[in-house]
Amino acid sequence: MRLRILNAWLRYAVRPVLGRARSPERQARAFDRIGPRLFRGPPFICHLTERAGDLRLHWISVGRPDPRRVILYLHGGAFIVGSGVAYRGLLGRIAKLTGLRVCAPDYRLLQDAPFPAAFDDAVGAWDALLAKGYRPSDIVLGGDSARGRSDAGAAGAALRTRHPSRGVFCDVAVDGYDAVRRQFAVT
Repeated sequence: MRLRILNAWLRYAVRPVLGRARSPERQARAFDRIGPRLFRGPPFICHLTERAGDLRLHWISVGRPDPRRVILYLHGGAFIVGSGVAYRGLLGRIAKLTGLRVCAPDYRLLQDAPFPAAFDDAVGAWDALLAKGYRPSDIVLGGDSARGRSDAGAAGAALRTRHPSRGVFCDVAVDGYDAVRRQFAVT
């Protein structure tokens, strides 16, 4: 039932707004305005940003997260929209449910740079986490939608050969936030 309500809301509220935007850049800006309403977060979200080279990283946490483990979350958005700002609420929910910090890179979108720029940025975010002292086994890769799924899958496959990650999860928003509890248990 929740999925039907979400799909109806996306169809009647979000799609027209994105449809009126005449360029991918305007669609990205519109989604950044809509995203916080689409993905309502829990209270007391801590949202910090930092630079790792040319890459902007969003750090989202709620409460006192486990300092030794982290989720590297690659957002969806049909290859043209999405950012850590737009996904702040969803990432806050994931952080609260798992007790972990979430790192979400603002990787380059298709209108900013051609393939494989976003994949390179995902690998750059992984390397930034390693440089901060996280062990590969303490990093969980996650994502949603086609973009998150493809990047998480590709990054997981490529990075597993170098360093095994803690795990991979995708599409947590498909049937609501309860999917995080059912499909993702941090050990």
